[in-house]
Amino acid sequence: MTKKPTFIREYIVNGSEVNYCIPSTPEQFMEYFQGYFEDVPKQFRVDTRITLEAAPDYDSAGLYLTVSYLRPETDTERKGRLYRDADAVQAREKHERSELKRLKEKYDD
Repeated sequence: MTKKPTFIREYIVNGSEVNYCIPSTPEQFMEYFQGYFEDVPKQFRVDTRITLEAAPDYDSAGLYLTVSYLRPETDTERKGRLYRDADAVQAREKHERSELKRLKEKYDD
């Protein structure tokens, strides 16, 4: 079974009205991150990862917060992936046949 990464991403700017302010007390910090953790379905929480990245802004410092976890892909996602994979194989074969034809014409003279 293929695992699909799932991301919850948010841009946080200190003192701005963009989404939320950066938590400033330990209680606010824990409550803030607990909210994201609770957005992850219970069966996938063991694989949850939280990443913080600097996000420079014009007039203030900020952060990108990414919460990610792995889950099994849905039937719809699987069908879509298989369809895209089949298309990629057909496109590669078409390119290879075109290249073979070009090389035969070039070197069969």
